Amino acid sequence: MPPNQQVVVAVSGGADSLALLHMLRSWQQKLKIQLHVATLNHQLRDDAHYDVQYVIGIAEQLNVPVISGTVDVPQIMDKEQLGVETAARQARYQFLRDVAYKIGAKRVVTAHHLNDQAETVLLNILRGTGTHGIGGMRLESPLPFAPDLTLVRPLLFTSRSELLDYCTAHNLQPRHDPTNDDITLIRNKVRHVLLPMLGEFNPQVEQALGRLAEISQVDDDYLILAYQREVQPYLLEQTGIWQFDRNRFRALHPAMQRRLIANLSGDETNYDHILAACELAVCGDVGAVWQFPGGVQLWIDYDMLLFGTQVRLHDWFRENEILLQTEAEIISYGEYPQLNWTLVCQVDPPGEDKPYIKLPLYPDLKLRGRLPGDWLILPGVGRQKLKDWLINHKVPRQIRDHVPCLAIHQQILALFWQKTWIVFVTPLDTNFHQAYFYVNYL
Repeated sequence: MPPNQQVVVAVSGGADSLALLHMLRSWQQKLKIQLHVATLNHQLRDDAHYDVQYVIGIAEQLNVPVISGTVDVPQIMDKEQLGVETAARQARYQFLRDVAYKIGAKRVVTAHHLNDQAETVLLNILRGTGTHGIGGMRLESPLPFAPDLTLVRPLLFTSRSELLDYCTAHNLQPRHDPTNDDITLIRNKVRHVLLPMLGEFNPQVEQALGRLAEISQVDDDYLILAYQREVQPYLLEQTGIWQFDRNRFRALHPAMQRRLIANLSGDETNYDHILAACELAVCGDVGAVWQFPGGVQLWIDYDMLLFGTQVRLHDWFRENEILLQTEAEIISYGEYPQLNWTLVCQVDPPGEDKPYIKLPLYPDLKLRGRLPGDWLILPGVGRQKLKDWLINHKVPRQIRDHVPCLAIHQQILALFWQKTWIVFVTPLDTNFHQAYFYVNYL
């Protein structure tokens, strides 16, 4: 830890955090750091306030400043529909964040140890995880709910039995939290039931799982570097939409494909979602959509993969293309407004900086989107369905209905695509007034 800094130490009064506080206090002068104890009453037990009072007393004996807090975890559980472990963890880290901000600390130290690491690895395996999850907790990581702060776990390679021995050797009297004995809680069941059972096969199971975590962390670090080299430079972001070249995606190693999908699809995405999305990205038809649980969608375009929420994707298309929102009958010269642009119809040609077209003011001329049965006439080719033209020009399926068209009945005379007018063969008729059409951006 860098010298001359404030450091928050999370202390519950149990053996692990008590030993940690005592160690750091012993090393404080050598490390040249300023310790500050933080202790929280989660209100999960009627007598929990005694633990807080005990920690305050220990901190005073060690001449270390202390901040205590109280959070109604049962209320958080009810309000946010969270389990007790998740709600308590959230409350605890938010409290540590607040204490760190209050005293100007950049680091928060917790007493997570080797047995905690073994439990975390097993829990992640049981839930279904990859290399990152098998890596468990790291010695240093961003503090939850405060990524600008660093969470430090210096005891990850120290066992619970070693910490108990330390407390005995230094005459420390830790408190016991009976909620840690409740095996209806999943972590406690792993601690008191599963790990002892695995210990019958390998008495050093915690050490083995700790080594597995460290190996996985190293492998995961390499995969992160590979991702930064092979994926990140080609991942484009615009107004909340992430874009990646589809052919480049196909050429990636499956490990990189899955990591890209996992990184862009949200925290609720699981293994099955990732595999299905990868298959769709490689083999899916243009216009196909994959919906992830957290609201993110993967859209398959002709040359690109697009990631974002449905609202953001529609916004992205609107910002990158002129799309139709409202149909209009073109009955005279004038302006025909849309959401973020206006179609202008006038007698004289506009300035040279505006792309425009010249068409007769036919009766029944409309500004509209496509309709079933629409057709157009291509010079030298003849009649073609509008649908086929849109497909041939790789117009994304999601916006084909919103491409602005000038049409009479079912014949498309012109359309506006990629910020330019495309004019098709029109009926030869000079009996109507001529008009110049162009788009004004709002």
